[in-house]
Parts: sequence; structure tokens; C-alpha cells
Amino acid sequence: MELFRNIDRPLTREWLWSTVWERGFDLQSRSLDTNMSCLRRKLGLHTGKHGLSLQSIWGTGYQLSQAARAL
Repeated sequence: MELFRNIDRPLTREWLWSTVWERGFDLQSRSLDTNMSCLRRKLGLHTGKHGLSLQSIWGTGYQLSQAARAL
């Protein structure tokens, strides 16, 4: 839900960890990346077919964006 509340805004890994998981975060862990990959696949956010795309931002975090539509 936080991705949809913050559409077109980059969200840092630290912010996502602290918002979604109440326990402390480990930036070396790949569990956030694994969960984002599963979310992207299950919601079809990798192709933009629903008008949205979930992108990883290297060194920062993730961003849910409105996908550019082909004419």
C-alpha cells in the first residue's frame, strides 16, 4: 500500500524496511528485493500492462510509477 500511496516517488530501502517491517532492518539482507520481485510479478508491474511499473532505483530503493503508454 505504501508504494501506491507514494506513486512516482522514490522510496528508500531504509524507509521501506522501517515502514513495512517493525523490527530492525538489515540493509545487507535480500529479503526486501525478493519481496519486491514477487510483488512485481504477481501484480504485473514489470510489464506496465496495468499502467503502472515498479522499478528498482540502484543504490536507493524502489519507485512505483505510471508506465508510459505506447501510441
